[in-house]
Amino acid sequence: DGVNITTKDQLEFMELFKELDNQDNTYNVLEQAPESIKTILSEASKLKSISLDPIVGVLNSELQSYLGTENNYLVNDGNIVWEEEINIIFSEGGIYEQFTNLGEESSYESYGKLIDSMKESAIFSAGVNAILRDFIKSTSIYKTPENPNGILTDEDLLDSVLNSISSWENELKLLDSIDMNAPIQSGETIDTIMESVLRKRHVKDYVLEVIEEKNLSEYYLAENIEQDIDKVNEYIDETALDSDPNNDYSWQKEVDNLTAFSNKFEEIKAGNVTEESVKELKDLAEAGIITKDIYAKVLEENPALNEYLN
Repeated sequence: DGVNITTKDQLEFMELFKELDNQDNTYNVLEQAPESIKTILSEASKLKSISLDPIVGVLNSELQSYLGTENNYLVNDGNIVWEEEINIIFSEGGIYEQFTNLGEESSYESYGKLIDSMKESAIFSAGVNAILRDFIKSTSIYKTPENPNGILTDEDLLDSVLNSISSWENELKLLDSIDMNAPIQSGETIDTIMESVLRKRHVKDYVLEVIEEKNLSEYYLAENIEQDIDKVNEYIDETALDSDPNNDYSWQKEVDNLTAFSNKFEEIKAGNVTEESVKELKDLAEAGIITKDIYAKVLEENPALNEYLN
């Protein structure tokens, strides 16, 4: 058929493809000669007498085994351009090498990189969301009654949400950096959450938890949370344009300011009511975004404080 088979090993492996009517022979090639897979498959794809379709079944079986499911993830519509697929899947650093290198110590970032690679493949792309869902459900990221500290629910795993994420390598890296056991997320973590497509959708829950933890909930209208989050993010964007990095705002600074405001207010409630302490409270309120709303409510419910501001 005009195919260049030059080594004894390749000739032996090509014999396997002459009877590619089941998946066993394909397994033999993929397992016995990983360094030659791309070369052998590329040559085999040129032979009209050989079908590479069993490869799809083999790859699907390996995914099923890894994820512990019986789901059919991969699609073979009969129009596979094998030369392109072989390059994407079996090149050095391609899908197959990334997949076979996965282990217990693999980072979420490496899983994300694999998913991004799968999106480039016609065989894998249609099943990427299903693969993602089953992978996430096998990790501590997934929230269940048995794992209440998880951070993703079925609502986060809808196709409409998953399709909005351009880089899973970056998304899973961000998710992995969130301390799922922390009862209250820090300002620094909220900065990270704001970069995550999946967690940003729920950031109001984290911010409200911080406000409650600072004993300020009774002075804050929860219905304002979304517009206040937008205000903080807009201010962060504005200060990022400043040439002086010391002026950059962040959720870390916003939470630090809430903490300082809360501590000062606790002092005042404990009896340390002076012109200086009330002035400090006002300054702390004006230094933040959410504290402005809280401060207005504090003055409304504690009108005597106004006497110290005149």
